Amino acid sequence: MPSCGQQLVAWLLLRGIHHVTTVIHNAGVAWMGPTDTQPASSIDTMLAVNAHAPIFMTRALLPFLRTAGSVHAASSAKACGGSSKAAVTAAPAAVVFVSSVLVMLPTPKYTAYNVSKCLIDSFAWSLRLELQGSGVAVHVVRPGATKVRAGA
Repeated sequence: MPSCGQQLVAWLLLRGIHHVTTVIHNAGVAWMGPTDTQPASSIDTMLAVNAHAPIFMTRALLPFLRTAGSVHAASSAKACGGSSKAAVTAAPAAVVFVSSVLVMLPTPKYTAYNVSKCLIDSFAWSLRLELQGSGVAVHVVRPGATKVRAGA
């Protein structure tokens, strides 16, 4: 069975989309409760949505992002070299991960959620180093607590 990232790439290609410059990973789920009583299925879901999906989707989209980033990097290099051609003004490619302030402030009863967001932070930090100089920026946003409707 193809990963969510492979499915997304297939969907893009079937629609003739060959240029991706920005990916924002904003989906997330959280369950609160004592670690020893939290259902294993809720932990699996949090890891799947909060960590696995963004990692595999980013992995699948990196060829698109690298292409967009290299076009920007090449255009910027020409502009800095004094070329008379106008530089491409588009921003470089970017991946944005929405994490949580709880990564920095561990909270009881959110243990599995914290782990899922720590995975994303670590992945993003490593990916940022891996992609240095490629024209692909990697960002992490850590919002505080938000109030959402149940089932929203």
